[in-house]
Amino acid sequence: MDSTQTSILQILQRSDLNRADAVEHDCWSRFVTLYTPLFFEFTRRLRIPESEQSDTVQDMFVQVLKKISQFRREQDGSFRGWLYRVLRNIWIDRIRRQHFLRQGSLEESGPVEMIDPAELIDPAELIDPAELI
Repeated sequence: MDSTQTSILQILQRSDLNRADAVEHDCWSRFVTLYTPLFFEFTRRLRIPESEQSDTVQDMFVQVLKKISQFRREQDGSFRGWLYRVLRNIWIDRIRRQHFLRQGSLEESGPVEMIDPAELIDPAELIDPAELI
């Protein structure tokens, strides 16, 4: 990550968008511009259906907004790798919700058999986050 991206990351990690100033809003705008294409690339690599990609990317920005202050390079590795894991987890959660909704309500159908979403994704389709750097 170059110094410009590092400075954006540092500002965003300190940011409180409820009280954000123009510099912080500008950083978020730059972040969205820089990372939107990457997030769509992640959705393609995860073979997320095209009809789900925009919603998944939108959910990604919401999660990044909530969790960016928790990112620590020394614990989480590369920033892009962390972003990839966040997006993958968002997709897995969406699969779980869709599966649950297809099963009907608990009252109607009794206990719902929960599947491991990892079983729905072929490991050969996943990329190593290190390749994203």
